[in-house]
Amino acid sequence: MGNVIVTKAQEFREKARHSLEGRWKESGIIFYIYSLLLVLIPGMLSIAFLKYILGSSVYISSGDFDSINGFYTIISLFFTVAGMFISYGFTFYAKEVSLGRSPHKYSVLIGFKSFGKVLLLYLLMYLFIFLWAMLFFIPGIIAFYRYRMAPYILIDNPEKSPLQCIRESRDMMVQNKGRLFAVDISFIGWFLLVIIPFAVVSDERRNLLLGRSGDLDILDIRYFLDMTTVGFFIDFIMVFVVGYVGLSVLKLYFKTTEAHFYLELQGIYVSEKELLEKAKAYDKLTENKSKVEEPVEKKADMHKAVDTKLMPKQNPPKEKPTETKLMPGSDKK
Repeated sequence: MGNVIVTKAQEFREKARHSLEGRWKESGIIFYIYSLLLVLIPGMLSIAFLKYILGSSVYISSGDFDSINGFYTIISLFFTVAGMFISYGFTFYAKEVSLGRSPHKYSVLIGFKSFGKVLLLYLLMYLFIFLWAMLFFIPGIIAFYRYRMAPYILIDNPEKSPLQCIRESRDMMVQNKGRLFAVDISFIGWFLLVIIPFAVVSDERRNLLLGRSGDLDILDIRYFLDMTTVGFFIDFIMVFVVGYVGLSVLKLYFKTTEAHFYLELQGIYVSEKELLEKAKAYDKLTENKSKVEEPVEKKADMHKAVDTKLMPKQNPPKEKPTETKLMPGSDKK
């Protein structure tokens, strides 16, 4: 059983900000790239498949509809499973950052190294949450918070079985589910802010871009698949650039806050002073790396300066003395 959390949500968020000091840009880009791949690839594949199926037809046969639905099912299933491993990698990355470490950008893919365990862990978690939700949605929400720490436990103890991690998470979250719920609720304002770009885009265009056909007929699909329009370009930018940049940064902030919650459950307290010191050390490390890898132009300028120092000095040409002409009557007596 874990510690009973008494720290307020605001303090967890403050610790997360200290952990991310000097890392927002690098870590945000990492989260953005992996999050974007999970939606951009299926979205573009779906659009390409729809264009192939439609061709120049003026109607869609029942067989075409079956093909479209089957394709969407396969794509959704494949990227849902991939999303489990990326989510596990985000958890690992956020935990490393919360401890003041510098995880590698490819550490987000660490879940694929333990493919069977990670897949079974998430399948069991979703299954238990679904079964509890069948009774009523409130038991489903409680189950969601009950098993929330299972990925962190597997990260710290890769030798344990997925079921054992789920049981330990259940014991750990006794008397702590409400506190974690309060931490989640504290992000509601940020969440409402980052979904604005998605809300601006029409439901039909957004569903197509994200790989969901919805209930569109052929005329709607043709209209919203027209990539030559300015509207398509604007919607694409709003979803994949503006929307997912904000969503990725919020996800980074949220996961790092959650990681600090887990550390406190484990009795690992990282003070703000330690976090600031580690952030400064990280800044110095990145600064030293940038100094070691000097640009080619800068090196060329240095060699040029050295060459000019080695060249023999030449005396500058003597200037002829200038004669000052006196105006008539200007000489003093």
